[in-house]
Amino acid sequence: MGQKHSPMSKDVDMSGRAMKHLQPAVAVPTFQRLAVVDLHDNNLHEIDEPIPAQLREKPPICETLTDLDLSQNKLRVLPDEICNLVALVRLKLDRNRLESLPLLFSQLFKLEKLTVSYNFLRSLPPNMGAMKNLR
Repeated sequence: MGQKHSPMSKDVDMSGRAMKHLQPAVAVPTFQRLAVVDLHDNNLHEIDEPIPAQLREKPPICETLTDLDLSQNKLRVLPDEICNLVALVRLKLDRNRLESLPLLFSQLFKLEKLTVSYNFLRSLPPNMGAMKNLR
């Protein structure tokens, strides 16, 4: 699948591109109100910077990104900074190699749907029970 977007778009689809490393400053274009990022079915091993510098503009991505699909990659670790994406409503992490989730994961208080199946999770972060919107 190719990258789908226009300057006013709220969605980015970069799925199925066999990317091994996300270079956000190059890979993710700047949008006025980015809402959905689909990176599933790649070959990502790590994500260094979930909120690239050019996306910290107004409004910052952490206030607009509601859907993030990182499923079907090879992620072992999620950066702690992913917990700054406080507008997330849906987060797909299934079919990776995750062994844990960031300790501050409960900061994603708007999160309603989380998929983490087919990973190597041994435990969940404390306070996940306090995430009242999570179904």
